[in-house]
Amino acid sequence: MPTRSWAIVAVLAVRTLSGQPVTVQGPQASVSVEELAARKAEIRASLEAKQAAKARTEAAALNKRIPDDPEVWMLLGESQLALGKIEEAEKSAQWMLDLKIGKADAEGWLFVAKIREAHKDYAGAMEVVTRAFEMTPVEKSADRAGILRFAARLAAKQGHAAEAARYRAEAIKAERR
Repeated sequence: MPTRSWAIVAVLAVRTLSGQPVTVQGPQASVSVEELAARKAEIRASLEAKQAAKARTEAAALNKRIPDDPEVWMLLGESQLALGKIEEAEKSAQWMLDLKIGKADAEGWLFVAKIREAHKDYAGAMEVVTRAFEMTPVEKSADRAGILRFAARLAAKQGHAAEAARYRAEAIKAERR
């Protein structure tokens, strides 16, 4: 599957440079890049509105059309996790990571950390949160602050109050940058 993802990127690049319409081909239909971005934004909005069942339905439908998009797998997994379907979310996370060929971005690693947190593996979640933090550029201070708040929550759940306080203080500093 990863080879197919790179092939799609190559086709998109050639079509864009040649002025041809840009579409992403799935097994049953094609989706324009604009439509794909809009559908992902709708799913993200459903998740933010705490409409996990709606998000899951939308993400599953999009995943059927575009089964090799790591971000769609992540959205599907996030909706599954929000519904308490941890094992399904783990499978989606694994697909996402497999498709990214071990190159998951910070957002993907945070999703994996949420799954570990749901399993009460706080130390494992902290390990992954640390990886996400290290991958996040200093210029993205709001993102780094959010990651630090997540780390503070994990530290508190492990009974490390001083460490949690340190992470919260660092989050406040990051927000001010």
